[in-house]
Amino acid sequence: MRRLFDEADRFRRRLRPAGNPIAQVWDRIEAVLLLVLVGGGLLAVPFAAVTGTTSYRTELADAHHGHQPATAITLAEAPRPVVSSDGAGPVDGLTVAARWTDARGLSHRGDVLAAPGSPAGTAVRIWLDAKGASTLAPVTPVGAVFESLFLAGWVWFVPTAVLLLGYRLGRRLLDRRRAADWDRAWAEYAGQRSQP
Repeated sequence: MRRLFDEADRFRRRLRPAGNPIAQVWDRIEAVLLLVLVGGGLLAVPFAAVTGTTSYRTELADAHHGHQPATAITLAEAPRPVVSSDGAGPVDGLTVAARWTDARGLSHRGDVLAAPGSPAGTAVRIWLDAKGASTLAPVTPVGAVFESLFLAGWVWFVPTAVLLLGYRLGRRLLDRRRAADWDRAWAEYAGQRSQP
């Protein structure tokens, strides 16, 4: 617990070097860089929240817009799974030719996913788009939550990571300047001590 307080105190001193009598210009510049990093990370939070919320609403609104369930009947036997010698397991689903009827009564043909080895005439649940073509299943509410959280996380992470990279690069450059200043000060001190 003590270490946590020490880290918090060190962070506070980095943000406010003005209270330190030996603070240099480089320390004040580092404090500004740190403030930009912390402020930018905090400022990215509402943008991430708005992006995640908007993504969630859009995903759910688009999920069933134009999507309708249908039943396709396979026209051929689905291929049997092939187990390879490299240890890969069998495939969960393979495509097979099928036919289905859309909501308008029009007949369609295409490839659908079917269980490996299923016989011809097997009923397979599919999703259709507005034109009656087979499409991916709409996203579920849980899937929409995960996609939105993932997007919101990236919206926060990317600018924060860029700011952190800028801070680390700036701090490295400032550390070089500090070291050069210390070397110069020590050289001056050594020169003053060697003079009688």
